[in-house]
Amino acid sequence: MFVEKNITRDLENFTNHSFITKFLHNNKYVLLNKLINQNFQNEFTVLDIGSGLSEFYRKFNHLYKFDYLAIEKNKTFYDICNKKLSLNKNYKIISADIEEIIDKLNGRDLILCLDILEHVNFKLREKIIKKIAKLNFQKFFINVPNEFGPAIFIKNFGSKLINYNRDFEYTVKETIYATFYRFDKLPPHTNKHKNFYWKDLFVLLKKHFYVEIQTNLNNLLPNHFSPTISFICSKK
Repeated sequence: MFVEKNITRDLENFTNHSFITKFLHNNKYVLLNKLINQNFQNEFTVLDIGSGLSEFYRKFNHLYKFDYLAIEKNKTFYDICNKKLSLNKNYKIISADIEEIIDKLNGRDLILCLDILEHVNFKLREKIIKKIAKLNFQKFFINVPNEFGPAIFIKNFGSKLINYNRDFEYTVKETIYATFYRFDKLPPHTNKHKNFYWKDLFVLLKKHFYVEIQTNLNNLLPNHFSPTISFICSKK
């Protein structure tokens, strides 16, 4: 119980550190709310890949009728959600690596990858995307951080001004390199934020889906300045 409270509190403190961080982290849910209103008039189904603490479910369960399947390999997150939410008839969570079970899934109306694909190396990311493309779905929504250009400069140096530990992966020099798109000066991307480039993901997605790019401030910010990038994918 103590561990559960600490993890939930730490995650809430990280995303709700200030009005700015709360606003930025909430952007994906603003976009998702709009997406749902435009595409799902009746009851629908959701597959949430790397669901964490099932924040999508917690935010939208009282607003819409949907059947929710969460895939979460982190055992602590799984245990918390299984204990708190699994009594609800429209909620189910599976503890597994998505690449191991995705072939057994029949697809869902709405598939989510929220703040997940930046933590997956390129080869595995490509494998997962190819398999998702074979599933039946209406919309596939992805949210990732923008780790290059003016956006990373603003995020990393801005986080220091508000005492927000966002830039722990970066040295000051690495932030400057990322600001000027010096990929060659940064270590290869593995499973963290550093040297993750959203355009690489965009190119991969375009091979398999029709893709719409969304940015912060209800799509008003130019790509280079948007702290996060979202993709709304439809089947070809």
